[in-house]
Amino acid sequence: GVSLAAGVLQTPCSKGARWTQLAFSREDVGLDYEVKGISALYVQGVYRTTIDTGALKPKWGYFANVTGKICKVVEGWNGEVILSNEDKNCYWPSWWVSNVPLNLTEAGAVSSALEFAVGSFGELVVNTDLETCDVTAASIIEVGGRFLRFQERLSLNANTPEDPSSAAAFCVSRN
Repeated sequence: GVSLAAGVLQTPCSKGARWTQLAFSREDVGLDYEVKGISALYVQGVYRTTIDTGALKPKWGYFANVTGKICKVVEGWNGEVILSNEDKNCYWPSWWVSNVPLNLTEAGAVSSALEFAVGSFGELVVNTDLETCDVTAASIIEVGGRFLRFQERLSLNANTPEDPSSAAAFCVSRN
């Protein structure tokens, strides 16, 4: 598991929380995926996006109803995503696809009162804490015509020379 000694897990509505447009992220590596039909992508059994079969390479239309494991993800527009087949063996990956933006209908997205700033890689970062969170970690939101999903990350505790932490758990032990 992840040690929380250096921080806390962000919630979807906490300041600094990141929301990404990309269908895949590094946190997906090792997780199971399933394509139902030729276009509905699920990760760990949770709906993620509708695949535009012309946007992913190879075209998913040739691989209807496939399952496997996510082996590698490069976060970025058209970043490389490597997927296994149903044997879930990443030593012999089966498909190389492009990391593309989420694609769904407006009916599948929820609206939110979150306020964002644009992050360095095009993701949206929550500006201020929202007292009553109106989304969940599984929500897909629409902002300015783009669909985004919450990207779970660790919010680090401050521990700098200017503002050192007094808690021993936040400090690196000596060898």
